[in-house]
Amino acid sequence: SYDREVKDIENKIEKQKKALDRYRAQLEAKFASMDILIANMQQQYSSFLRRKKLFAMADFMLFFILAAVK
Repeated sequence: SYDREVKDIENKIEKQKKALDRYRAQLEAKFASMDILIANMQQQYSSFLRRKKLFAMADFMLFFILAAVK
């Protein structure tokens, strides 16, 4: 009957909405994980740059110390 077809269609729509909600939750979780990963990578890169500057300064100072010793 017509009422049964409408009910079946409504049930299919509801199932699809639930599936979309689950998919959205999965995507949001993945995005949150990627966001944390990017933040960690940025922090590591900043740390790397700080160390690089320290090593460059140490090399510069060592150069002058060795030049003064000669």
